[in-house]
Formats: sequence, structure tokens, C-alpha cells
Amino acid sequence: MIGRRAVLCGPVLAMLCPPAWASDWAQDGAAKGVPNLHRVTDSLWRSGQPRSEGFSFMADLGVRTVISLRHGSRDERRTGDARLDLVSAPMTSRNVAADDGAQVVQALRALDAGLQRGPVLVHCRFGSDRTGCIMALYRMLWQDWPRAKAIAEMTGGPYGFHAVYRNIPDYLETVDLNGLRARIQE
Repeated sequence: MIGRRAVLCGPVLAMLCPPAWASDWAQDGAAKGVPNLHRVTDSLWRSGQPRSEGFSFMADLGVRTVISLRHGSRDERRTGDARLDLVSAPMTSRNVAADDGAQVVQALRALDAGLQRGPVLVHCRFGSDRTGCIMALYRMLWQDWPRAKAIAEMTGGPYGFHAVYRNIPDYLETVDLNGLRARIQE
């Protein structure tokens, strides 16, 4: 017999059913001016584009570095909070593997440097795709997560991954992690 929940959770109504998240996936954070905010670890956060008050909110939480993966978006215009080091590492969702992953390497170098100074927030416009790519790589490179688990968190977590960017999971499935580690440390 099919239970009531199974009927309600069919493909047409799947969006009405709460997803089951793994306990070690990034957790929701209390957000004031920071959309799609999630704590990944004690020293790493991910989000969509913070609004002006969001930068101060993150600084109050202890964040010291904010890494923007957006093109043409200047966080400096949105905040004057001297507690934050603002870093631009622009990426494109459609071409994360372009130029042998040069944009990815730049973002991961910024993340590595930021983490050495203290807690970091990584964001893009929505906090879904580019940010998801960098978080998946963080999981694989810093936390030794298996590829499948990191990709499952990115695509199945509460972050709003857009399936149109299938190129991102494809990249994560094939990227040379040892080569990427070496390039980050160059």
C-alpha cells in the first residue's frame, strides 16, 4: 500500500515535501540581510549576495573575509565595515572549467588565504551554483569528502542549485583533485 506521504511526494508535488538533508551538510544560519545563508563549518559560511546590513551582521558573527564570486559586483559599494577583508574572485557558472579551471583555482586560493586569517563567507548572486561548486571542492579538498557526497550536498541541499548548470557536477566528477591542490599552493 502506498502511504499518504508517498502520494503527496510524487513528482508533481515534490516541492511541497521537506527534503531529507544529511546531518553533516551545511546548516541554516540566522540571516539578517544575507540571503541563502548557511554555515558550512565553524569558520566557513556560504550565501547569496549580502545586502548592506548583511555585511555588518556577518562581521558580528566573526567573519573576517568575504569572497565574492560575482562579476561586476563590488561589495565595497555595499559596506564600509572595516572589520571585513573583501576579496573578488569572479567565476562564471556556465564555464567553471574554462582555462583549465583558472577561475576555480583563484577562488580556492582566496578561500585558503581567508581561512588562514579567520572565518570566511563565500557568496555569489544566489549562493547556489558558483558558491556550491567552491563548497563542494572545499569538502573534497579540505575535508576529504568523497566526490559523490560533496556533489549530493551541492545539488540536493537547501541551496537552490539550478540543474541547468549540469556542467558544474560534471566538472566536480572529473577534476584532478591532486592537481588542483598543487595549483592552489603554487
